[in-house]
Amino acid sequence: MRYLMVVPVTARSLGPNGFATEGPFADHLRVVRELLCDEVDELVVAGVEMREEDYQRNAEHLGVLHTPRDHVSFVPLFPDGLGRRAFWTQWWPRIVGRLVEEVARAGVIHAGPSHDLWRPIEVTALGLGAALGRTTISVTDIDERESARMMYETGRWSRRVYLTTRYLYDPLRDLQHRAIVRACDLVFFKGDQLVADYGAGRPHVRGIFDPGFEADQVVGDDLLHEKLARLREPGRTLQLLYFGRFAYYKGVHHMIEALAQAPDVSAHLHLMGYGEEEPALRRLVDDRRLGAKVSFHEPMRYGPAFFEKIRGFDLMLAAPLGVDTPRSTWDSFASGLPILAYDTEFYASLARQTGAVEVVPWNDVGRYADRLRTLAFEPALLTALVRNAVAAARRNTQRAWLERRAAWTREVLEAKRGARQRIGPKSPPRDELRITPALLDA
Repeated sequence: MRYLMVVPVTARSLGPNGFATEGPFADHLRVVRELLCDEVDELVVAGVEMREEDYQRNAEHLGVLHTPRDHVSFVPLFPDGLGRRAFWTQWWPRIVGRLVEEVARAGVIHAGPSHDLWRPIEVTALGLGAALGRTTISVTDIDERESARMMYETGRWSRRVYLTTRYLYDPLRDLQHRAIVRACDLVFFKGDQLVADYGAGRPHVRGIFDPGFEADQVVGDDLLHEKLARLREPGRTLQLLYFGRFAYYKGVHHMIEALAQAPDVSAHLHLMGYGEEEPALRRLVDDRRLGAKVSFHEPMRYGPAFFEKIRGFDLMLAAPLGVDTPRSTWDSFASGLPILAYDTEFYASLARQTGAVEVVPWNDVGRYADRLRTLAFEPALLTALVRNAVAAARRNTQRAWLERRAAWTREVLEAKRGARQRIGPKSPPRDELRITPALLDA
């Protein structure tokens, strides 16, 4: 059976034998295929073709999947950077044709709502899958409902863009979620508020976490004890970390400003990543005379060396000015790093559920600096957060969540199989006859 995943991720085809994509996503696909090896002949990812210049610039940080070995293949639907006019006038007919072809060949369709309403590949795939009687699984990775307000209040959007999004685009996205909950066999939401608002009382609607690490990448007891002992050393310089993209909405400049507003705190901020905001961030460091307290680092490939590196830090910073649900959150927990963050829905929810996140009012640099000062001067509070972070990571490895999702998926497949038997003989497509109850969703 073929398992089709339609997602707006970018990947670079390397010919018939493989493709390159973001490292953690490549690892995720590899684990999924491993767990599905007895049930699925091939996992097919349909997404966006990465531009050659982007591939060349980031090749060393990308993960590569070898199709004959990994049994994961890539179907490019359209090139990255394609304008709206070209998408609809030149590409849309062939995209739909390709989706029809791929959905018809698959037994399970894995996609989600289309946040980008101008490129609705995901919801189209789910609609085709439901119409053809395939098992459909929807995953919503992020709760975008506060995005318009946040972008407007930070001055990134004009009033016209805010009103258009709030009263046109957001209602259309709301309709997608309501339709998906009614039509899909299994619905996953990353966010307890989404589950409460759309799935209350519906057994096929589930809340999920989406970590990318495995159990052997979580800090062990010996290293944890060493970390806790270091945090209690008098006069220790607190080692702060941010890793990820240097993009405006990540709020990295707020982290720098908070450090500037807490000159009495002995701390060093390490920024690991790349992005268009890096020159502006370097200028801000110079303007605030923080050259001795802020360091920039090249990004690292996701894997053992990466985890070994970040375990040496004490606290992860997150100051999102827009809606964000980064996987770096769980990688931080696995490395024994709690998080200081703005109280967006994502981080507020994690604070409630894990006890490993300290939150302050959104977009308030002053309160952020105050809380940083508290954590620096109260090691007992910080050590409790570290313990909670590691405990949460041990309960929520990638494999643990895939196994949970597998159990829910088996229930759906068994129910559909039982329904077919009650209805009586029919002639489903050849691939559909091969669906087994051991199918595991990614």
